[in-house]
Amino acid sequence: MDRPCIAIIDDDASLLESLSDMLKIRIPTPIVETFPTGRDGLAWLEAHECDVVICDLQMADMDGFGVLSHVQKIRPQTPVLFISGVGYLAPELAKRAIEAGAYDFIPKPIDRDLFDMSIKRAMEAHRLRVNGHT
Repeated sequence: MDRPCIAIIDDDASLLESLSDMLKIRIPTPIVETFPTGRDGLAWLEAHECDVVICDLQMADMDGFGVLSHVQKIRPQTPVLFISGVGYLAPELAKRAIEAGAYDFIPKPIDRDLFDMSIKRAMEAHRLRVNGHT
């Protein structure tokens, strides 16, 4: 895949749009797929390869840990980054997320430079995993 593919799963429609727009500015020619529910995102991931999955930790239909677990089964080489607006729980959630296998944890409000750097590192990690350089 020549163009990087990024899937964003979040039940906040305005955040889906703003993250998608930001990624299209900061990453050359990305394919950005957005999904308002964990189930929609996972259904798409069942049939499509993706370089990185960005997922909100708390959504109405399922939490990010459920998404992470499923992605680990169907696309084990694909890094999952969590984003979360639960600031007061951020240190504990970040620790739990990383222990569960998330690539990174980005608290909301999102620091765009930190987010950009994390996405680019995750894409490189995916490229190395796919090419057998774990």
